[in-house]
Parts: sequence; structure tokens; C-alpha cells
Amino acid sequence: MTIAAVHSMNELDESMKRLQADVDDHPLWSCLLFAACATGRLTIEDFRIIFGQYQFYSRNFTRYLAGAMLSCHDDMLR
Repeated sequence: MTIAAVHSMNELDESMKRLQADVDDHPLWSCLLFAACATGRLTIEDFRIIFGQYQFYSRNFTRYLAGAMLSCHDDMLR
């Protein structure tokens, strides 16, 4: 393996470490929903409501996207 290849692999390794640190430190992981799941405070009924809302959102996502695009007057942004 050449010195350039080793250097490139080291850069890639460092980039992956920084990316993993960014993922680990993201505020998403400390949201109230994940905290409630981790502590076991949610019931089956709570999960039914949560995933019912998620299913509704997912099923209607293209409608929401189309609505957002309608309000955008710039063709480039649309």
C-alpha cells in the first residue's frame, strides 16, 4: 500500500469518527419520546397513538409536500 493510500484511509477514518460523533451528539437522541421509551413509561395505547399519527403523516406526506410547493413562488426552489 502506498503512503498516499494510507494517508487517504486515515483521512477517511477520521471523517467517519467525526460523523459518528455528530450522530451520537445529535439532539434527536435526547428527545422526550426517546426518553419516555427508554424509561418504559409508555403504554401499548401510547404506542398505538404515536404510530397511528406516524402512519397518517406518512400516508399524506406527498399531499403536505405538494401544499408546501404550491406556496413557493420561485420555480427554482420548487
